[in-house]
Amino acid sequence: MPKVKMNKLTVDDISEINASDTLHLIDFRATGETLEHEIPSMFLYENLSQWLISSNPRRKYGKYVINSPELLRDDVREDNFIVALPGKKASISLIDRLDKPVVGVNKVWAAIPHPSIDNYCKRHNLALNYCYADYLRYNDKLAQKEILRELSPEFFVITPENFENVVKRERGYIKAARGAGGFSVLNLKTDAREIVNRRHEITSGGVKWYYEVKAHGAPHSMQIYKHGSEYTLYGFSKQYMDGTHFVGAKILDIKAVMEDRLYNFVAETCHRIDSLIHSYTGFFGIDLMISKDSLDVLECNIRLTAVTLPTLLANAIGAYRYVEYFEEVPLLPVDTADTVLVRSEYTDSAHIIRPCR
Repeated sequence: MPKVKMNKLTVDDISEINASDTLHLIDFRATGETLEHEIPSMFLYENLSQWLISSNPRRKYGKYVINSPELLRDDVREDNFIVALPGKKASISLIDRLDKPVVGVNKVWAAIPHPSIDNYCKRHNLALNYCYADYLRYNDKLAQKEILRELSPEFFVITPENFENVVKRERGYIKAARGAGGFSVLNLKTDAREIVNRRHEITSGGVKWYYEVKAHGAPHSMQIYKHGSEYTLYGFSKQYMDGTHFVGAKILDIKAVMEDRLYNFVAETCHRIDSLIHSYTGFFGIDLMISKDSLDVLECNIRLTAVTLPTLLANAIGAYRYVEYFEEVPLLPVDTADTVLVRSEYTDSAHIIRPCR
């Protein structure tokens, strides 16, 4: 039986992201339902790897891939970083832009797998923490829903035969079995025209799509670290959404706000999902809808999520009421009290965290 506990982890507690013989990289490209999207903001996420490094000078550091020589931390050495400059196409993976093998590296730690990372490791005879085939299997939303059953909203797979009836429902969501938000989640109430225009894609039988009943409540996420059969709940946040797009989060003190009802529900989710991800070690997030009367699991993202590092950093701050995390904030309004995690001159924006004590 999997063990579930609660602890406010920081990067200092995760040995695998501070391994001296390991190349660490963060590339979010595989979170979509296709690897072909040209999304410039992917360049922003690549520089988050500098925040994987422990602030403890006595810890050993590995190598961390970024795309800019301009660091936002002054407590780490430049020789810990490998720079892979952005290309003209945003769809080209981070590891495909490395010129040559990195000396002294025996393993690659991928926050989010990608086929190019698999190929790089095979080509250079390197160990890999998480392969792309396992990533696709663990993050199959339909497989998750079959396991979670009543813990998740009602659903059914969309086919050419039932598509018209789905559109007539006018409430609920159409979701891809593979992908995370944005292009992969469509709201029947606001995205009806797009749904009709994407009919062939939704019903063609490539990536499966499904209809999901609208869950009640507000969107939240639980951040979890899994090591073997042990699940550690280390962060909880209220999500900021723009339609179906995630734009930030209000990170709460998990020990201060955790109630028995929520803890027991998440523990049961971990127990059930373990049958799918039993061999996995690493970060993942559970997206939840929470109301006074109901709890629902929308999906489990078996990977480092957008809120993983902000939560680990929030836990290192100490006592706080909450810490806000914002994505792609225009550079001009950034306050001096904010911590800039990444910034880009290409998009003139930054990802920041803002503590509120």
